[in-house]
Amino acid sequence: MIKTKNVKIIRQSLGGHADNVFDVVIGLLPDGINKIVDLGCGSFRWIKKGYTIVLVDIDNKYEDVIIHDLNKDFPFKDKEFDGVVAIEVIEHLWNPKHFLKECFRIAKKWIIVTTPDINKEFVVNQWFGRNAVKYGHKIMCPIETFNSACKENNWKIETVKQSRVSIVVKMIPLELALMRKN
Repeated sequence: MIKTKNVKIIRQSLGGHADNVFDVVIGLLPDGINKIVDLGCGSFRWIKKGYTIVLVDIDNKYEDVIIHDLNKDFPFKDKEFDGVVAIEVIEHLWNPKHFLKECFRIAKKWIIVTTPDINKEFVVNQWFGRNAVKYGHKIMCPIETFNSACKENNWKIETVKQSRVSIVVKMIPLELALMRKN
């Protein structure tokens, strides 16, 4: 079990690379009390001091998971969560902009989304093209997808980081970004 920055990973993912992407996510998680939703959690489980984590996935292979197809509107109220985490899930969806719009709707303070870095040739060769069906990848998500969705929904990209195979994008409401500048 890994324990870093008050985060404890209690179950690894089956895929492997998502686990080291989470190392980057850990560095972007805010301290304090946060109610968050982990969209597309799969088998991955983690705990952070002060966090309440709601788990959502397409099926319920594990306990305490809300079953939901993330291609559809989310079953949550507006601004229900302080934050949203979606690790290696957006590339599995048909409409990333709809997914992001729903994330903006349910989040108050921050959103962290990871996706394979399509600027790396080995990533595209390994997880897209002829291998896309094998891995369930529907669409590549360049940073422009995030920029456009943020602009349309009054959010802003605060940080973009890279892991070995993915980009990690942290977004915040535009009004919060403006307050931090002043």
